[in-house]
Amino acid sequence: MITVTGSKRHTGKAVPLRKFRRDESDGNWVVDLNTAGSITTYLERGDDPDTAADKVVSAIMSQRHGRLASDGTVWRFGKTAVPVIVMNVVLNAIRSAGLISVQLDDIKDVQTHNGSDIKKLIGLSADARKHAENALYAVILQRCSTLG
Repeated sequence: MITVTGSKRHTGKAVPLRKFRRDESDGNWVVDLNTAGSITTYLERGDDPDTAADKVVSAIMSQRHGRLASDGTVWRFGKTAVPVIVMNVVLNAIRSAGLISVQLDDIKDVQTHNGSDIKKLIGLSADARKHAENALYAVILQRCSTLG
């Protein structure tokens, strides 16, 4: 399981945004249904009740429609959108290093600097893709400065 974290605006403290687990049957990453969020979690973070309820509904919807697949869709973290192929490769890189968390800001940095390289993986053969992914994993892990 890998946790994507964000920083609280006022304190900079890392807070979990979403946890992903790899479905070993097909290799896709899915949102862990037990950690998508509850109203209590959002209220504890200081959200008002209406905003908290909206976030829980959003989390539930992302669980239902949240498989990571190379189909051009995006994962949404508030106002941040991460293409699924980028998210999939970043999570695979984190997993390959035996790590359990990554900051959303680091994912955005990878998307900005390496997103086009990651998207090129789609057209590669399985063997060429494996080699290219391994090279990208090293770059991604260097770029992610706040790994856990």
